Amino acid sequence: TDNFAVEDSAEVFTTCPFVLSRGFGDVFLERDFTSGVDIHQCSARTSSEGPVFTPATPDENQEVVSTGSRANIRPTHRICANSGDDSNPIPEYGDVLPNFSSSVCELAILNIEELQRAEVEKDLKINEAKIGRGNTNLNGEPSPLTSLTDEGLSRYDSLNPNQDNPVYRKTNGNVIIGNGSGDVSVSGAPKTIIVKGHDLIINSNIKYADGQSAIAFLVIGGDIKVAPGVTSIEGVYAAVQDGTGGKMDWVGGDSSNSIVITGSIMADIEPLLENTSSAGNFNFDRGAVTVRYDGRIVNNTPPGLEAVIEFNQFQTATGSSLFEE
Repeated sequence: TDNFAVEDSAEVFTTCPFVLSRGFGDVFLERDFTSGVDIHQCSARTSSEGPVFTPATPDENQEVVSTGSRANIRPTHRICANSGDDSNPIPEYGDVLPNFSSSVCELAILNIEELQRAEVEKDLKINEAKIGRGNTNLNGEPSPLTSLTDEGLSRYDSLNPNQDNPVYRKTNGNVIIGNGSGDVSVSGAPKTIIVKGHDLIINSNIKYADGQSAIAFLVIGGDIKVAPGVTSIEGVYAAVQDGTGGKMDWVGGDSSNSIVITGSIMADIEPLLENTSSAGNFNFDRGAVTVRYDGRIVNNTPPGLEAVIEFNQFQTATGSSLFEE
């Protein structure tokens, strides 16, 4: 009997999910993503079209020179041309976020308390207490909200003790958006949906009906959970820790879909990235999670978000922040 061996070789390719941030909003990451990859590693595109900030580790011996109250922190000097590169002579402008990149500038920076989770969440809690005081107008609503238009929400207005603010608040259970059949439309005055101590469940795509409407979803002490069949949601989404919560994840824990979020995010979105089997497609500028900043948070601010918005000719809104724990 003859003995022989056959050798062969093959290349094995695996797909890794990635996050994209599009539009002119700044991105603030408390830490780098631990899941997925930086799209810039395999294409000419970058994760974000705007500048990306992360906290720097303070040097105990470093003296910080004051530049005045709320100084403009947008980097302008030419060292940004080499940001994201470990060879950068200034470490704070080097590859500070290996799994996330910027087409403008990527840097670690000190003294950005106003952008950090604790400060933003404190502002949101204070504002929620002001605009939500005595308002539980959604507490008697057990069924899904299938319309987020002025007309669709009008039956709850009379239960709001402060009718100058179009705020819809629930404290005794989850708020459920959509029933999985058709999109949920948003139109009319800027409005805010508040869930306190429970979760926001999104079962349907959420779509603006026009170019002026704006909506915010503020969850305090709960999570934002997206049904696996949802692929597109529009609005401002904030999940605030209050002993628990603060995350954005899939209902049931996983999905085979990618998702586009048009608006702003203030939450830990890594569970969305970790728990989808969709990698995204850089040829179509689409990630497993894509955040498209649209500016409505500045132009038509929903009630309760005023304290977390900064906008001037030099600095874009910080409301596009993507928090990581």
